[in-house]
Amino acid sequence: MDNIELPLCWWRPATFSDDVLSPELEEEKKKRSNELIKEESKAGEIKEKREDKKILESMARVGKDLRRVKHEIFALGHRIEELRREESKANKSKNYA
Repeated sequence: MDNIELPLCWWRPATFSDDVLSPELEEEKKKRSNELIKEESKAGEIKEKREDKKILESMARVGKDLRRVKHEIFALGHRIEELRREESKANKSKNYA
């Protein structure tokens, strides 16, 4: 055969030429392997960045909700104080009446 690469098959016995790759093919195989590793690494980094973005967005929402709840608690505290003052005034006026 004239340098035609055939896949190994069950019906075709392996030969020495099947087991040994030419230096060019070996280099191409390593190059492709390195490219795949880089692509996988890049894909992993992109996935991590997406996850980080989701986490940051979630943290921002939680922070916004927390500020809103703190504001509501503060407002309720003031309202409670107003009601206590009104109750105190009402009790004093009952005592004088």
